[in-house]
Amino acid sequence: MNLTKIRSNIKSFFLAMFNSTLTDEDVVFIREYLNKSEQVLFYRMTQFDQKHSLLVSYTIRDMIGKRTKVRLEKLYKAALLHDVGKVFLKVSVWDRVTQTLCFALLRPLANYLADRGAADQA
Repeated sequence: MNLTKIRSNIKSFFLAMFNSTLTDEDVVFIREYLNKSEQVLFYRMTQFDQKHSLLVSYTIRDMIGKRTKVRLEKLYKAALLHDVGKVFLKVSVWDRVTQTLCFALLRPLANYLADRGAADQA
């Protein structure tokens, strides 16, 4: 993991941890791109994951603008819902932070622990 990626992860973490309240702009964006059943899924995520998904969506919006042949509404929907599976995993934010740090700093150890954990779950 390069320094830019580490810096980006740290920034995302602090933004999400200390600025995880949804704004009126966020709610409008969610309603514009998610239907009612998708909104139910979105709002089941933790505030941390909701804000993270919104930041991913806003980053896509800012980077791509209108310079793509991809249907932007589909791209935004995918960004908003990309972490919805975490609702069912019951993994805490701190567990995910620890995992990210392990992968960034101790990749071989993280791979070993992940393999060992997967074997224990089987």
